[in-house]
Amino acid sequence: MRYILLILVLLVSSFSFAQENSESVDTENIEEVVTSALRKETALQDTGLAVTVISATDIESKNLKEFYDFQFNVPGVLFNKGNFSGAAIQIRGMTNYAVGGSFAAVATPRQDDINMGNLQMAQNELFDLASFEVLRGPQGTLYGRNTIGGAISLVTKKPSQEFEGRVTLSAGDEGFAKFGGYVSGGLSENWAARLSLSSRTDDGNMTERLSGKDDGIDSTAIRLSLFG
Repeated sequence: MRYILLILVLLVSSFSFAQENSESVDTENIEEVVTSALRKETALQDTGLAVTVISATDIESKNLKEFYDFQFNVPGVLFNKGNFSGAAIQIRGMTNYAVGGSFAAVATPRQDDINMGNLQMAQNELFDLASFEVLRGPQGTLYGRNTIGGAISLVTKKPSQEFEGRVTLSAGDEGFAKFGGYVSGGLSENWAARLSLSSRTDDGNMTERLSGKDDGIDSTAIRLSLFG
């Protein structure tokens, strides 16, 4: 009986030590995710909203470039091109099947607190993002009308006082070529600027016989941000 009690004490103490050690390791390795869903920066775990945040690190590692790519990383969100090449966004099963300028949307995409049109969301490429946030459920109090199903917030990277820059090049078949990059730095003691560029061309997959035009892409986007 004495030996049995001794073995039980050793097992319990070993389990407690392993659990404490595991908790300490996890706490040190967990990255704090910050969201601006409440119109101010707060820690994601302290935010009382149903929100999903994809950080810049995840965006780069998963090579997420178009809104179509993000739907596979955010539960409850679907995206497809609707009539007249507009974006049909679905959050928690809610979407807008009506066509026309007088019909209100159920989910509003915003970039740096500026509303984006569905046509922009469907065709433009997303680049130089700090985070991609999806808020589920009605967001009229925070984001105004047309947010019955939810809101999508894109936060671009802010300028930094320290000089930094990056250039990326990629190419492929069917005439695919892509160029992107950014440069950021301080203009004065109180002002900083960031210039971002994204350019993409490809021949597409189909060619119209009569005109000879293809369905490829030839787009260039430039963004200049000032911060003071």
